[in-house]
Amino acid sequence: MPENAVVLQPDVKATLDLAGDILLQVIDLDILRALKGRGNPATNLEESGILPEQFHTYYDLPFLRRLRQTAVDLIGRIAALDSVPEESGSLLHSSAEELLFFALIENIARQNIEDGDVDLARDAADVMKELSGLWEQVVQDDDVTLLFEMDIADIQAPGTVNLHVKDWFTPFS
Repeated sequence: MPENAVVLQPDVKATLDLAGDILLQVIDLDILRALKGRGNPATNLEESGILPEQFHTYYDLPFLRRLRQTAVDLIGRIAALDSVPEESGSLLHSSAEELLFFALIENIARQNIEDGDVDLARDAADVMKELSGLWEQVVQDDDVTLLFEMDIADIQAPGTVNLHVKDWFTPFS
C-alpha cells in the first residue's frame, strides 16, 4: 500500500458498492424509457440529482449508453480499491466520471446511509465524513458540481472552464 494512502473501511466500500448498483439500475431504467420513446429519456437520472436537469436535450439513447459504460468502468475501478493514495487524481478520467462519482457519494450513498440501507460498523456521520473526504481527495477540482447551477450559456461563455455536455466523456489530458 502506498505511503499516506487512505484505507477504505469495509462500511465505506459496502456503501459505495450499493450506490454503484443503484446508479446502474437508474441508468438502465432511463435506457428502457428511451428505447420505448417515453418522453425525456433521462427523467430518473435528473430526478435523482445524478444529471443536471438543464441539459436534458442532450440526454438521448446514445448518451445514456455511453454514460452506462462509463459508470460500469468507474464502479469497477472503485470496487477494486482497498485504499486511495493521497495524490489520487488518476481515478477519474473525464467530467462524466466526476459527475458519476459525485452522484455516488453525494446523492446515492448519503441517501442509503440516511435510510439505513447499509450496515455500518461506525456512526453514520463518520462514514459520511469519510465519503466527503474521498471526494476531496480524488477530484482535482469541483468544477463539475457547478453544472447543477449553470445554464448552457454559462458553460460556453469565454473564460469559463469548458463543461459542455459534448465534452463530458473526453478524457482529461
